[in-house]
Amino acid sequence: RLDIIQPGLLKGPRQEFRVGEQIGIWLAPVFDHLLRGNMRKLRSIQGADVARGMAVLAETDESGVFIHHNDTLQKLARQ
Repeated sequence: RLDIIQPGLLKGPRQEFRVGEQIGIWLAPVFDHLLRGNMRKLRSIQGADVARGMAVLAETDESGVFIHHNDTLQKLARQ
């Protein structure tokens, strides 16, 4: 099984400070609402949700190659 994880901008605590990322995190609530259709995959997501989604995927037995974006990762994180 190969799971390719492609989240948008990761939100949450960081060890390092990057000005561009911090600006993106501050603006994310506004831009996330504007990203619709195919652009939804670019929305910001909590790093913890990505980690929880990956943990669920690690327990999955189905074989194949899968690409996961924000919507899928958030659904998996709520399981």
